[in-house]
Amino acid sequence: MRKAILFSCILLLSILYACCSPASSANSVFEADIVSIEELQQNPTRYDSTTAYRRISIVSNINEISTHSVYVGDESYSLKIDPTRRDMLLGFEKGDEVKMTGHFIYRPLDEDMFLPKYVMHHPVEHVADVQIEDVLKHPENFNGKYLRIKGNLTDIREYSTNYIIYITDTESEERIKVVFHGVTILEPGTLVEAEGLFNENTLHSEQVKKYRDPLSINTVLPGFSSPAAIVALVLSGIALMLKKHRD
Repeated sequence: MRKAILFSCILLLSILYACCSPASSANSVFEADIVSIEELQQNPTRYDSTTAYRRISIVSNINEISTHSVYVGDESYSLKIDPTRRDMLLGFEKGDEVKMTGHFIYRPLDEDMFLPKYVMHHPVEHVADVQIEDVLKHPENFNGKYLRIKGNLTDIREYSTNYIIYITDTESEERIKVVFHGVTILEPGTLVEAEGLFNENTLHSEQVKKYRDPLSINTVLPGFSSPAAIVALVLSGIALMLKKHRD
């Protein structure tokens, strides 16, 4: 009996941890195999996207950022970033550690260059339940971070590789563009929730789903979300059973 109760406690604690932990960005279309800048400079032809299409990720610090030039790297190695993608670094500053996913261009007669498709803070930063109005008013505060938003799906268009979706804030009626990498049967007029990487005033998402208001029992257990509260109640019940068994 005691072993069964102990096993149940361990299992429920694992569930509680999973419920309370933020979603991981691992195995995302926004990330690829990480290649160091040193490796790119020593073996440029291996990663050159002009001869073979290949998407990679780099992780480094911004060591120069201005209107006309951006470089990442350290004292030993540096890599030029395509200056036409300067807007992708809105809100970033010199010294910030970033993770960029995109294409490396080897140029034997000029500086090699990296063309980023996605840029994010490193380590990854998550912002849950943010208002669309706040994101659009202050994009510099959210650029390069993973966000979770909700609103009305007001427009959806299917393309060969993704969907273009517009989600409108239920209060301010501000709307945000979402590039959805997935499959959906959602229709305009549906209240939805979307999670993804915010870059250049666009949310790039792999998760767009119908919004369901979670059952709240905060009045019973203040400060707990619904999954956490349910697990906590079950654990309390097990503790009472264990006490009764001892008595």
